[in-house]
Amino acid sequence: MDDLDDVPLRISVQLGQCQLKMEDILKLSKGSIIGIDKLAGEPLEFYIGHRLAAKGEVVVLNEKYGLRLTDIIDPENKGR
Repeated sequence: MDDLDDVPLRISVQLGQCQLKMEDILKLSKGSIIGIDKLAGEPLEFYIGHRLAAKGEVVVLNEKYGLRLTDIIDPENKGR
């Protein structure tokens, strides 16, 4: 198992989602605002690969954004 310690994994934090029609996408320009499905203050989703692994809240860390994990998703109980 120690051999896996150095394997790099792609992680991502998802702010939210929405659907746009192609005509609306073509109208986007600098300054356009896109509404998403998350409410302000709602936890963001943390993914390892394409699998939801945790949820958390945005923090500022050395002038960069970070994520404080507030809930770890148990893969055995996901969706229950």
